[in-house]
Amino acid sequence: MQNKKTALPAQLYRLTRLALHTLYGLVVAATILPRVSASRRDLIIRRWSRQFLGILNIRVIAKGHVPDDGTQGTMFVANHISWLDIHALNSLRTVRFIAKADIRGWPVIGWLVAQANTLFIEREKTRDTGRMVLPP
Repeated sequence: MQNKKTALPAQLYRLTRLALHTLYGLVVAATILPRVSASRRDLIIRRWSRQFLGILNIRVIAKGHVPDDGTQGTMFVANHISWLDIHALNSLRTVRFIAKADIRGWPVIGWLVAQANTLFIEREKTRDTGRMVLPP
């Protein structure tokens, strides 16, 4: 199978849309997410993730049962291999992610993922894992 390279104008258009969508996400995370209910927050994050993937022309196909929003007290375990996996999972069912603590310090992205309810852990501190299974 031969990979077709996307034309430069299409790449620039997509990059511009991604930048604007990320900016939109920052504004929403700063102004709207702190003021809405948890269910509304999940809906906003899910919609944002779907739109993000749409900009990249990525379609998510789920096989099997996707738990509904009422499912609580459940831990989903997934070993993602790229940042796209996070958006793919969130586009189906908003979940809390666990990330290395140093990601929290990344400019812009660290703050944005914190607003999406990410839990940050110090991998060297084994006691930190206990926080991951307790309710927020």
